[in-house]
Amino acid sequence: MRIFLVNQSDNGLIKKEIVCPDRLHLSEFKDQFISPLKEGWNVSVWDENRSDGYELKDGDRVEVCGPLLVDPKIARMKRAEIKRQSHVSKRRHAGNRKP
Repeated sequence: MRIFLVNQSDNGLIKKEIVCPDRLHLSEFKDQFISPLKEGWNVSVWDENRSDGYELKDGDRVEVCGPLLVDPKIARMKRAEIKRQSHVSKRRHAGNRKP
């Protein structure tokens, strides 16, 4: 069976296709194909947490996820505020353009 492993690194995302035996559990996959996880890191399947007893299926995407550095809700609010300020700034200076 084919499993797609996605891992974060200093150079961005690393994607690998791994051929492994059928009926492999997530815990066995981690032991065989993922080096020991750093503290705070986790493994998910298709962006969902799964127990170590989860039986992988052909074509599953296993993701090694780093810890959250910022609460996603707060990050979205900050991005929205920055975008809102840039729109206000553009409107404010739109009438000051020289022909």
